[in-house]
Amino acid sequence: MCEVLRVLIRLTLFAALPVTAAAVLLGRMNPEQPAQRVESASDYQVVSNFPTATHMGGPRLLNVATARLEALPVPAGIRFSIASLSPWEEAGHRQLVGIGWEHSEGRTEAGIVRISLPGGEVLDRLPLDQVAIPVGPPCWIRGVRAAVLYPGSDGRIYRVDFETSRPDGGLARVSDPEPEPLAWQTPMPGRTGDVLVRDLSWPDDPRLEGRALASLCIRDPKTRRFNDWQIWWLKLDEDATSVVSAGRLLEPSPTDVASAIRMPNLVGDVGGAPALAYLVQVAGEPGYQLRVTPLRFDPGSNVPRAREDESRVLAEGCVPTMPSTSPDGRWIIAVRMGVHNLITERYRSGKLRLVVAALDVRPGGRSVPGGVEVYHQ
Repeated sequence: MCEVLRVLIRLTLFAALPVTAAAVLLGRMNPEQPAQRVESASDYQVVSNFPTATHMGGPRLLNVATARLEALPVPAGIRFSIASLSPWEEAGHRQLVGIGWEHSEGRTEAGIVRISLPGGEVLDRLPLDQVAIPVGPPCWIRGVRAAVLYPGSDGRIYRVDFETSRPDGGLARVSDPEPEPLAWQTPMPGRTGDVLVRDLSWPDDPRLEGRALASLCIRDPKTRRFNDWQIWWLKLDEDATSVVSAGRLLEPSPTDVASAIRMPNLVGDVGGAPALAYLVQVAGEPGYQLRVTPLRFDPGSNVPRAREDESRVLAEGCVPTMPSTSPDGRWIIAVRMGVHNLITERYRSGKLRLVVAALDVRPGGRSVPGGVEVYHQ
């Protein structure tokens, strides 16, 4: 009986050998593929530390799908002030790049920090010098490579490449990334040092033909004083290493009393017509106004243009953070400063009318009249 069992075991082992060999061969022919990066708009936007420091002790994530503010999950010992999320994801992860302060052994070091979310793995730390200090959230380069633009304190736009493209189409990590200023192939609207840049955004809309948006403050050559902030478009070259053309996007209104026009972003309107959302600071009024105006394109040059005298005010008392829309484009979201909290509001982006429903969701809260759906954080 034992001999029979030994024979059966040997036969089973011999029969399994071809199957095992075939499995190994197939595994070598079809190795496990690495996770692919997929371009996709994030449901979150970072609300910078300036408006959130007083009320919430640090940056928050604005969930543009629900119009609610959530905690920003960062590693212990690192505190961010301004940051932005990648326009792509990889195996359920996104990357965040911003200005971070790392506290360790009684020292505080500031730099550009790149981390992976969720999880908080630190991917890069770049110490800053006095020239390349960012003064606004980074703007991610189009595509799936880890690279950003940011406005520097000296008025120039800088680029940081954390990865480079390999000949086989893959990506390779840059061992020592350094900020490099963008060149201007077109005349700047002022001399170096006379032009300040803030609020970079790069909407993923083919009608813009690769143009980015920004706020510019230009020194008057006669008075040597800086004028009010203006909204411009910037056309970058194919590699996003230089500005090839630029122009003023928003034509001012002769009767407007705005002292600063900033934070431009493209939003959708019903029927697919684009609109420009931005913030306006009026002297003597607290916070910013959220305004929206139609965006048109020149029939010949396709240069985008908008008019301030066609704008509508959607909200007042807003904090200085980039206007955003819900994933379906039906809502424009405003973040306002309350007495003891931040308030997020959603507005219809179609005819720019207010939402009919209203609700205060704080414990013991009450309905809020006035046609606005309000979430108190």
